[in-house]
Amino acid sequence: MKKFILTILTLIPILTFAQKGGYVLKLSSVDIEGESRGSIKIDSVKPAQLILYNSKYSDSLINIEFSYDDKSIPFELTNKGKKSVRVIWNEAAYIDYNNTSGKVMHVGIKYIDRSNDQPPTLIIGGSKISDLATPTENVFYSSGTYGGWRKNDLFPSPRKNDEKILVGKTVKLLLPIQIEGKQLDYVFTFLILFNEYKK
Repeated sequence: MKKFILTILTLIPILTFAQKGGYVLKLSSVDIEGESRGSIKIDSVKPAQLILYNSKYSDSLINIEFSYDDKSIPFELTNKGKKSVRVIWNEAAYIDYNNTSGKVMHVGIKYIDRSNDQPPTLIIGGSKISDLATPTENVFYSSGTYGGWRKNDLFPSPRKNDEKILVGKTVKLLLPIQIEGKQLDYVFTFLILFNEYKK
């Protein structure tokens, strides 16, 4: 019973002082070697009350679709060609809304190994992968009775009546993709929006 009461008391500040909505990402541009190529398509989706965006990009080499997560950037990457490609994780990066660049980790990497070398992911021609790009700076270990590995949100949750100061800023994900020994640095730029809950 005490645990139940404690849980309710813990939730009250969130329900009382948090904004009714949250920051979301919408793909705005894709640059490869400083050039814009391919095409972008945005689909609005409405799980529960928050309007989100599925951002899709396509060119002659890849299709990639980004979905929503508050702690990482989830994506599904398809190799459209017949030859294998590799995602070079050691050179991948997340550039936050303060324009600070940092390393990312992905699915299959242990939290404790987040700063170590990460082998490339091979994508055979015509196949796809589902993965998450998580900024390693957001991963930490919390000690204590209820300790363990934790991940911070990509963005702070605005409190009630706060200005939505991140709206209009951008974050970027650099995904280096290698084909036949040539590396293409894909830079995906996302616009930060704030969506209020819609009924």
